[in-house]
Amino acid sequence: MGMDATAIITADSVGLSLLQGIQIGDMLQDRAVIWSRSDRPARMVVEYALNPHFEQALRVRGPYALETNDYTARLDLTNLPGNDEIYVRVMFQDLSNERVFSEPVTGHFRTAAQGKRNIRFLWSGDT
Repeated sequence: MGMDATAIITADSVGLSLLQGIQIGDMLQDRAVIWSRSDRPARMVVEYALNPHFEQALRVRGPYALETNDYTARLDLTNLPGNDEIYVRVMFQDLSNERVFSEPVTGHFRTAAQGKRNIRFLWSGDT
């Protein structure tokens, strides 16, 4: 269920944007949390797929980003496959015109595996 490109007006002219990109965290075997911030009141929209081309992507309409929460929004993606790469595309939808979307920001992550696996933490002195 990808987006119908003919029905979308990008928000370049109105400046609707994701101010700090996206953040992905709290991964479990079947879920992850996606955060972002808009520059004005808007609704978060997340598309996700198991491939970087977003073939057979699923769309989730997320919460509103309002002044009361500093225009931030957080969405819990659930029912994800374990130990798999998940590709996300996050955008905001204008509240006054549902056909206006920000430019999407993409990212990806791996859900947790069942059982134990070795992981590495790296730290640099250039933080």
